[in-house]
Amino acid sequence: MISLLSEHIAKSILLNPEEKTLVKLTNALTLLEEFNKLKSTTMESDNSTIERLEYDYNSKWKGSVCDGYMSDYIESLKNAQSKKRTDWLRKNVSNIQVAIATMTIPQCVQWQNAMSDLPEFLTQNDLEEINDLSKQITEKIKTQKINGVIELFAALSAEEKKECLRRMQSL
Repeated sequence: MISLLSEHIAKSILLNPEEKTLVKLTNALTLLEEFNKLKSTTMESDNSTIERLEYDYNSKWKGSVCDGYMSDYIESLKNAQSKKRTDWLRKNVSNIQVAIATMTIPQCVQWQNAMSDLPEFLTQNDLEEINDLSKQITEKIKTQKINGVIELFAALSAEEKKECLRRMQSL
């Protein structure tokens, strides 16, 4: 569609030598070429890319021949980012909330390590939810460690228990 519009503009430039029209058509063609280049170089849709494109849209593209293309493109990037966020939350938060009761200590620690580098597309509410989940997982780890010590202690003989308590008191 854009390439077809570019072809029509290029033909109009050849057929219309009037200076005012020539300048407008040349500017429109330049914007279309710039839009195509911009689209082909935008690999990852992150917050800063989308914010930059929105700024550029408002200062340069709005009302131009590329207005609709640019606004649709920005919207598609937002939708892609929203899908990434939803997928990430499902995998790393929703599924963990369901599985927390059956997670082992190594799985809990692995999850905590994975949460040390959070993607930027998360909202403040997402971060609060992750923080709450992190507290639950930390509590689960603490509880399991204490339960493990209690189980080991319970398996000791009476004399071993006395020795263990003596050593623990000296800590």
